[in-house]
Amino acid sequence: TCRADVFAPKLRELHKEKYDIDEIVEIYQKQINPCELVLAGLSFQRMDTVEKVFSTLIGKPFWKSVVPVQVRLKDDHAKQFEVTDRHVKSLRSLLALRHELVHDPDKHKHKLTEDEISWLYDAGLLMFACDIVLNQFIAANMDPELKSQTTKR
Repeated sequence: TCRADVFAPKLRELHKEKYDIDEIVEIYQKQINPCELVLAGLSFQRMDTVEKVFSTLIGKPFWKSVVPVQVRLKDDHAKQFEVTDRHVKSLRSLLALRHELVHDPDKHKHKLTEDEISWLYDAGLLMFACDIVLNQFIAANMDPELKSQTTKR
């Protein structure tokens, strides 16, 4: 987990709710982590929410941090993949399709098009790149106590 001085101000920015004493007691009794509390109130079904939350967390535009990521297969260096704006657009299209399927299923045909299938592949690479960017942020801001525990192993 990240150092508290790194994530606490960002959580305040993302979560502006106030709690009464009964709610605070319940949060304490259930040992709810502040990150869990904030995330429970967010929906990642819209691209602008994903951008806002992760840009706030890492302190710079999230999609611009993800798009230049390049991935090379360990055993086959000839296979290299680069995340581009197309991958972000594919995820945006998938989220719109998901919305359509959930809220107006009769409007959509029952077979995916080739483009829709390609969006799935694009989104997979994009998620992998997102994971890389977020893990780099966490590693750079790791709680020193946690870091010392992992190096002792």
